[in-house]
Amino acid sequence: MRAGSSVVAVLLASALAHAQPSTTATATVEFDRGRALLKERRYVEACAAFEHSLALDPQNGTRYNLAICDEKLGGPSLVRRSIRSHTEMVLLS
Repeated sequence: MRAGSSVVAVLLASALAHAQPSTTATATVEFDRGRALLKERRYVEACAAFEHSLALDPQNGTRYNLAICDEKLGGPSLVRRSIRSHTEMVLLS
């Protein structure tokens, strides 16, 4: 009986793992949503999507798109902040 319970537990854990999207997949969904919002010129929402994506899975493309949002919303000072953050990340890796 104990072996049967272990099999059920493993199957249940496996099913739960497949039911939850991975962090990378969620980051990709947020990135794609940000790109769509950027094309619609909905910059505040696009920035939020890119920031969420960046927090889940830091990628250079996300940083670049976030810099574009920053430029649209606040001008060069925010762009410089994004570039500085990107440069620091590259130097540290």
